[in-house]
Amino acid sequence: MSRIFITGGKAQGKTEYSKKYISGGYHVIDDICETVREYVFDEKMSGNGTGEGIASEADRMADKIMSRLMTGAEDHKDIVFIGTETGCGIVPSDSTERLFREVNGRLNCLLAASADTVILLNCGIAQVIKG
Repeated sequence: MSRIFITGGKAQGKTEYSKKYISGGYHVIDDICETVREYVFDEKMSGNGTGEGIASEADRMADKIMSRLMTGAEDHKDIVFIGTETGCGIVPSDSTERLFREVNGRLNCLLAASADTVILLNCGIAQVIKG
């Protein structure tokens, strides 16, 4: 089983890179950032928080999303996860947006740790940072 994680800022060419340079046979899970955004928003709207603080909430949510991603990926031998880096900009004033950013960053760390290869894409230029 081979796992590749591609990350970088919004609209940096991650999906295009995966289509052009990663050989066929890989199952691609794209737009993980939007999955995170939807999950965080749903959790906040449903009031499912534990009240333990943003770090504990972010860890819990990232672990839950990671578990769901791995369950969905278990039918595939080789897989590419495409995420978006959101931690290099201005910290949002909205608490839900801050939580989203925190969960997304923690999930990216989990995905990078589980991947055989991690590729950072910036301005359409890929840099292998693991593997």
